[in-house]
Amino acid sequence: MDKLKLYDDTPVRIFTASGDVYEGDVLYHSPEYSLQEYGRPEAALQLDERLFFTADIASVEALEEGRDAVSFHFVPERDFRTTAWSGGVTTQFLICPREAEYDDRDFLWRVSSATVEAGESDFTALPDYYRFITTLSGEMVLSHNAGPEIHLPPFKIHCFDGIDTTRSRGRCTDFNLMLRKGKAQGRLELLELGETPRLMLPETAAEDTLFYCAKGEAVLTASIGPHTVRFTIREGDVFLIEGVNPQPFTLEAVTPARLIMARVGRI
Repeated sequence: MDKLKLYDDTPVRIFTASGDVYEGDVLYHSPEYSLQEYGRPEAALQLDERLFFTADIASVEALEEGRDAVSFHFVPERDFRTTAWSGGVTTQFLICPREAEYDDRDFLWRVSSATVEAGESDFTALPDYYRFITTLSGEMVLSHNAGPEIHLPPFKIHCFDGIDTTRSRGRCTDFNLMLRKGKAQGRLELLELGETPRLMLPETAAEDTLFYCAKGEAVLTASIGPHTVRFTIREGDVFLIEGVNPQPFTLEAVTPARLIMARVGRI
């Protein structure tokens, strides 16, 4: 009998062949079903919308019923969505819920990066959202409701109301977090791993924690049950912890590193 069938309709922890870790309730798919539905004649476990075929799985562990799930994994570039806006190009790294569309304005939160190619531009009005923004390169000067100018050199984080009439000056690449008013909460933080090469980040009630590595290279170490897992996060990587991690985790620099951390959750 296929060993994966033992885990049908049960909560499990999956260690993938690529080193990622996922937890949650799974459904078993037989090789015959997988061939018919996905064109791949392998047994598989389905966790939400993710499929893990036999060749993708290093090991599986059964978990206790009712246990909150947590997973650690890189967000692949194929999941990014790049579109044009009036002042340049924006790349969406993650949106919640995953099936939401930015243009529908019904998402809870969104993390993205945009290029600002025009010398001056107007931000899209988002009256139902609070926004956090910082620049990754170049400098941005903002003005809300024709008020005083706010200078944003690289990695200075600024929060404002999406209902504001916001004008931008300067060419740059920025990083954005949008939060639905009354339904989502969160924040952006800059993590510097230079003179202090190691950071311990405490447990959090945030539902998701996303890291964007803007510079350098760092290793994230976390405990999952009896296991210790390590992930090397390099420049340009987007790394996601889904679910509430009940234990602290650490970041340690391989080379001097600068990461932006977004912690987000529902209200």
